[in-house]
Amino acid sequence: MTSSLAAASITGLLLAAIVAAAPTASAAHSVDPQFEKMQVGVTYTVYAPQRTLGMALKGTIGANWCSAGSTSEQNINAEYTGKGTSGFSVSEANPFCFDFALGATVGTTTVLGQKATIEAYCDPASSAPCTRSDVRKYGGQLRVTLPAGAGLRNTQIVVESIGKNPLSYQQLITVAKSLKPVG
Repeated sequence: MTSSLAAASITGLLLAAIVAAAPTASAAHSVDPQFEKMQVGVTYTVYAPQRTLGMALKGTIGANWCSAGSTSEQNINAEYTGKGTSGFSVSEANPFCFDFALGATVGTTTVLGQKATIEAYCDPASSAPCTRSDVRKYGGQLRVTLPAGAGLRNTQIVVESIGKNPLSYQQLITVAKSLKPVG
């Protein structure tokens, strides 16, 4: 009889532990499964944005831009689009096998403890200095290298404003500060 009580107690404790862990497990899977799949194929830590400003992921994540002869491992690109012509992309690699547009540095911030640089793609014909408001006017990017997860390498990330209605300086920061490792 004692062993039956012990077995029932252990079973009850195991069931309680499973139920208690369930919300944590489902919260961990709030990331788009495509990001989790991408982690399997690369040795750097894959990050996914938790705040997308109401924009939806467009198509599939991937678009490896590396040429066949490149020694870089796959680069990741995810594009998000909103109503009309606004959107942004999140690109990840270590290292990138291509170059991004160059802009004028208009600010810095901290993302997950790392220094991030924000650039505006200013009008090259203008004699006025670039400002933070030019990110909304002409587009821009936030560039940061984020820490490695266990057994992986760090990740270079560029959050870039795309489309005819670019994100603002603050919106780039909002997306970048919401990045979380998928693993």
